[in-house]
Amino acid sequence: MHQIKIRRRLYSTENLFVYSTSNGTYGIEGVISSRRIRKRAKSLDEAIAACHCLEEDSRDLYIVRTHLTSKQIRDAEHCFDFLPEGASLTEIATQFNRAEEASKISPDNAVWKYLETKEHCSLSTYKQAKSLLLSFTVKCKEKNLHSIDTDSVVTHLSSVSPRSYNHHLRAMKGFFTWAKNEGFCLSNPCDNIKPRKAKHTEVGVLSCEDAEALLCASRRQHGGELVAHTAVVYSPAYARILRCVT
Repeated sequence: MHQIKIRRRLYSTENLFVYSTSNGTYGIEGVISSRRIRKRAKSLDEAIAACHCLEEDSRDLYIVRTHLTSKQIRDAEHCFDFLPEGASLTEIATQFNRAEEASKISPDNAVWKYLETKEHCSLSTYKQAKSLLLSFTVKCKEKNLHSIDTDSVVTHLSSVSPRSYNHHLRAMKGFFTWAKNEGFCLSNPCDNIKPRKAKHTEVGVLSCEDAEALLCASRRQHGGELVAHTAVVYSPAYARILRCVT
């Protein structure tokens, strides 16, 4: 029967021990993190040094080196409990910085920055955007851009003429989309505001009496030069009336 050799431990650490071998070297054995360690050293001092290196390396598996203070580390660990799934502290910090940046710019200054991106457009397009947007910002001078909400936009739109409602809304949607992409605001307050549908009314038809009165009035204006124009524009049927009254 094979006899188990009893090795005399010359040196021991938490997980390793050193013993002498039959050929004059020194063996290192043990288990670290479920991994069997078996090494050789030429001298006892070398074996002892190797034991400490192996032990230190194993401890580094559970150590994160950082320049953060203890309080900062505790705060970071606490923040992780509030993060939504898939989010990171970097993303949250980026959003916070954007909000801080947005709080420093007024709606008026943001509009002028936005208009710089429209300088390549036609002059009429640039002037329209300038007129529509500045008419809005003049009403919210006391606010920061990021504090403008949907209610503020709705209040402004309720004060414009029905015919220009959709023009104002379109200009503001474009502006806030740009502002969001630039990090000046976190959301577009116009997203949930729908444009108004144009109301189509039935075309009214003048009676023969009304048509005759219209033609008579146009005959008295500018020496009757508009009579033929009036008859053609309002209805081909009026041409027949024209022939009757002229």
